[in-house]
Amino acid sequence: MKVIAVNLDDTLNNFTEVLQTTDFCFDPSYGLHEADFAQFISHVRAGFDEGSNLVSTPFSFFKSRLYQECYNLALVRPSAALAVQQLKRDGWRICICTKRDLRRAITSTKRWLHANQVPYDYIFMVPDLARFCKDWSIDMAIDCPSALLSDSGLCLQNSSCLGLSENFAEKSERLAAFSASEESMDAKLELLKEFCPGLQLEPVKVETQDYGWGFLNEVLREGGELDYGEAAGQEALYKYKFCGLPERTVDRLLRRHIGQTCNVCFYFSKGANASCCINLDVNLRVCDANIGAEMSLLVRSLISSFSRFGVATLVVASGHGYHIWCRFTERIDNDHLFQWMLRSTANAIGEIYATDFDRDRIRAYLFPDPRVLRMASLRLFGTRHTTTGMFSRVFAKGELLDESDSWSVIQDYLAHRKVTRDRFYESYADIVPSRRI
Repeated sequence: MKVIAVNLDDTLNNFTEVLQTTDFCFDPSYGLHEADFAQFISHVRAGFDEGSNLVSTPFSFFKSRLYQECYNLALVRPSAALAVQQLKRDGWRICICTKRDLRRAITSTKRWLHANQVPYDYIFMVPDLARFCKDWSIDMAIDCPSALLSDSGLCLQNSSCLGLSENFAEKSERLAAFSASEESMDAKLELLKEFCPGLQLEPVKVETQDYGWGFLNEVLREGGELDYGEAAGQEALYKYKFCGLPERTVDRLLRRHIGQTCNVCFYFSKGANASCCINLDVNLRVCDANIGAEMSLLVRSLISSFSRFGVATLVVASGHGYHIWCRFTERIDNDHLFQWMLRSTANAIGEIYATDFDRDRIRAYLFPDPRVLRMASLRLFGTRHTTTGMFSRVFAKGELLDESDSWSVIQDYLAHRKVTRDRFYESYADIVPSRRI
């Protein structure tokens, strides 16, 4: 299979020129004063790094929106589009590579490629093109700044690829051996599927150290497509967002998740869900990865707050923090779930203010968040974290349980401790008193 990697911004288009020369009119929807709007544009053009400890700031939000506007305004380089069209006719598979945050920009990116008649087979978010080409055995790449772009087409570059760092024959044997033990995982598979009803089977995100065309063919052999891939910054970690996978394929991925060879992440449904999760993480921008006293205080405060109303939680260690799950007997409106989690988390963080602990050490994400349903996915429990290598142990009775006991607690939670709709709204009325149900 002939595959060529094609860089997107400033190769297929004039992104930097648009960013530097466009006269951006003041837009009140950015939520800034006009003077701040102009200053932020200057900072973005200069490559300013604010160095904030916060995950999101007015400047980072502005930069993301401005970049999105530039992606849409950027003009295709006609010779580049013609060259890619010719490569496609010559039998090449086109892999578009970009540093864009495709979680936010995948729809507009695909729209731009279609509108400008740039054919492609795959789209990947790639921080290091040379490393990506080496991993995927891609021998040719197009990664030309505008100065190297001629009227006759693009400069083709040999990617100096040394071949895959992993042998596909060995990988196939490992996958086959894994399949032979799948039946023993059925009970755990059913627990995961029962805990997360309504979570979307489409799309599905997979985090794994597996990569290459053989891996993609294995996943897509019964249907579906790759929406986009991501070469993560960590060593040999890839993330894939798949669309249209048959349920049998999703089950195979979940079995691999339980077998601890990948992490499966789902997206919450629109409208209402029968589960929700507060994801608490250590803020690695201000401290190391160790879970400190602030995190322990916050987790215990949330457990205590929900317990007052008989709302049982399933608390799972994940990555550098905890996931606090609730499973309901029926679906609850997403806006109500979000406000309930938001007020509960804010109240718990308020307790940290009364101590000497550092509240900036903790980041909190809420699922479902109605604003980013199609953008934000959440890793399921019952596996090893692809980055830390730690199993998602359940926290119960003041301690982290081992793997076997963790599965037992999950089973007991589903059998006896799911939260009724009435009990949820009893707590909702107390925690979010100013909002009508």
